[in-house]
Amino acid sequence: TRLKLRVFHGRCWLKAVEKEGHG
Repeated sequence: TRLKLRVFHGRCWLKAVEKEGHG
């Protein structure tokens, strides 16, 4: 499975959202 990869991308996405302030 690629659970780790999904989690990694999820964290990056969350960081991006917080940076952009779209949340």
